[in-house]
Order: sequence, then C-alpha cells, then structure tokens
Amino acid sequence: MSKSLLFRFSGSSFPSIANVCFFDTLQSILPDLAIRVGSRRNYNARRHHLAYLIEKIRARIVKSIPDDESGSIRLIDSMPIEVCRYSRAKSCRILKDNEQSAPTFGYGATQQQHYYGYKLHCVCSASGIIHRYDLSQAHHHDINYLHDVKDEFSTCVLIGDKGYRSNPWRLTLFEYAGIELATPCRQNELIQYTMPEDYQRLRKRVEVVFSQLVDQFSIRKSYAKSQRGLFLKVISKVTLFTLLQYINYQEKRSLCQLRYTLSA
Repeated sequence: MSKSLLFRFSGSSFPSIANVCFFDTLQSILPDLAIRVGSRRNYNARRHHLAYLIEKIRARIVKSIPDDESGSIRLIDSMPIEVCRYSRAKSCRILKDNEQSAPTFGYGATQQQHYYGYKLHCVCSASGIIHRYDLSQAHHHDINYLHDVKDEFSTCVLIGDKGYRSNPWRLTLFEYAGIELATPCRQNELIQYTMPEDYQRLRKRVEVVFSQLVDQFSIRKSYAKSQRGLFLKVISKVTLFTLLQYINYQEKRSLCQLRYTLSA
C-alpha cells in the first residue's frame, strides 16, 4: 500500500446517523430501542470499535449490486476535504493527534484554489458504485493512488483526468494487471491523443458521485476534532451513499437517484 494513504478501504461502514434528530426521534417513537442504543457518546464509541465489521458489510453490499454493461470500466478521481478555512490553517490545532497523518496544504484543480486538509480518492463503476476509496494528505499527488489500484483491479479500463496522466504508469498498470489507463492529453504534449467520446461521457459519472456526496451528504462539512473521527465520518457518508444505491437496485430504480430515496 502507498505510504501516502491514511487508511485503506475497498469498502467501509454503515451510515452515521448519530445526530440530535435521530436520538430525539428514537426517544419519542421507540423508547425501548433508545435504551438499548444508549447515549450518543456510547453509540459513537461502538461505531469506532466495530469499524472493521462495518467495512466487511459494505464490501458485501457492493458485491451484491451487479455491474452494468460497462462492467470492465472503472473511473478514478479525487476531491478535497477541507478541515478549516485556508486563512485559519496555520493556527489550526485540531486533527494533529498523529503528525504523520496530519492535514496538509494542497491545491484543488477543480475549484482552482488552495486548501488545508485531506484528499478523498475514489474508484467507481460506470454506474456510480464506489468500489474503493481512500484518504491521503492534501499535498500528495493523485498519481500516488495508482500504487494501490494496481493491486485491487485487473483487466479493465481505468478512466481518469489529466492528474493521472503518466506514460510510465500507463505501461506499469497494463503489464502488472492488464489495466488500460485512459486520460486526456495535456496541452504541452507533442503527440496529442483524443479520448473516445464514450470515455469522456462516462468520466463525468465520478464527478456526479462527488457532487452528490457534497450536496446531499455534506461530506466536506467536518466538525471532527480527531483524525479518527474525521475518517469515520467519511466512511459513514460513503456507506450511506452505497446503501441508498442498494435500495434503488432492489426497487429497480436508477442507482444514482438518491435524493428521492433519502427523502423517502
């Protein structure tokens, strides 16, 4: 596993519903169950201890959702996870319980701005199912994530943006695991390569997944004071995303129509 990655999850946990609304509703509707659940603090402590089991459960959920006709295609991308405003970064004291995995400064190409925090890496299918994800410090380059991808996938087309453009890595992935790395060309390259239109269209799916995680699951809003709390929060958000996709699959609806499933 690459040293730049903070935790390794091809799957993860069950959703985090430990908030004030949940506990108030539980107390009024199901008081007997509320006694068994206990306080919010005890609930969160149990989630921390059961993280390894939660990971296995999510992995099984992912495997139970079959791939579509584009099953040999995987999409890879990353997005920033801020822990505080950039102007407050130098005085920020939280999330430094482990200096080796403390937040760092990075640059978000999509937002075209610097930030302080971490970077969320995802590999998903063409239908939007997240098969693997990891967190790394913000300053690590996207291409470092390919160290782990080559051990997790094989005989597929891996579509990414220009951040994953690397001829040496293209050759390594193909020889090691039969993975074809497809990325757009940079403007300064002598030999220009035009990505097929189907690949360009499919690549937008991972951007839709990130937009849903941000808008509907507020994955960038963090009130965690420890690294462990932040990582568990990311795990919970991604798991809730996967669980709603599984519900849509069972109901024979579009997998990514999560807003209606969430409101139901």
